[in-house]
Amino acid sequence: MDTATKTRWQDELYDLLRKHKITQFAYVPDAGHRILIDRSLADPDAHSVALTTEEEGVALLAGADLGGARGVLLMQSSGVGNCINMLSLVKGGKFPFLTLVSMRGEFGEGNPWQYPMGQAVQPVLEAMGIICLRVERPEDVIPTASAALTRQGVRMTGKSAATASAATASAAAATASAATAPGFVLDRRTAVPALIGKHEDFLFVCGLAGTSRDIAALPKDGAHIYTLAGAMGGACAAGLGLALARPDKKVMVVTGDGELLMNLGSLAMIAVLNPPNLQILCVDNGHYGETGMQQTSRRSLPARASS
Repeated sequence: MDTATKTRWQDELYDLLRKHKITQFAYVPDAGHRILIDRSLADPDAHSVALTTEEEGVALLAGADLGGARGVLLMQSSGVGNCINMLSLVKGGKFPFLTLVSMRGEFGEGNPWQYPMGQAVQPVLEAMGIICLRVERPEDVIPTASAALTRQGVRMTGKSAATASAATASAAAATASAATAPGFVLDRRTAVPALIGKHEDFLFVCGLAGTSRDIAALPKDGAHIYTLAGAMGGACAAGLGLALARPDKKVMVVTGDGELLMNLGSLAMIAVLNPPNLQILCVDNGHYGETGMQQTSRRSLPARASS
């Protein structure tokens, strides 16, 4: 395949993705996807999101769907193995999921480390309920991608945002003041509602276990709340996808220290993009509350750094 032909089908593929309203391009840098990545970076109407690990992309696209947007995960075959547990979010939440995988570990591969995952890509994805459409020739790229895109659906969620009331702000300040008293034990059932304020102001993505219960106790209905019963480590990335999809709404991720420790790279990803409508509330009790209250690694760190 000459360079001109290769460039032509990749440009056509990007145009097809944008025609189908794909606006979030999640990727771990890969030479095979270079043209798609560069096009997304140069596109003022698209969000190009550099991931620290491929599994973040799965959660990011789920969050995008919650906000009514569409996205694609660009990765190499070696990155598929990093996504397996997070794909439970796709299956359990019935989210649409589109990924383009550049293959390694096949005929002519010179790096033996690429063979194990390269050979396992399709069986592993199919075991998680993902339909795989394979492309061998440049002329098959566009019709195959078109077929995959027709399987994607779009959902909308959320309520209108407003401004937190002064009374709620005062309650939060009172809780913060009480926390400085000697012997004070912070009750999360009181602290979380006080910190959040008027919950109707936000679209929520919640981590599993205690934080989901904290938020579920607030509203009479949960139309503006999505909770993760699994896919541990995905809350922040999902919240980012939702925030990018709905810049008109305030988005809050409510998570625990155990869940957050599962994917600290998400914080770096969020810091680079820095969406102004995204907030993260971490309830840090130093334990894995859902699995028997084992201590997290955070628990062993000193309370403050020594100078």
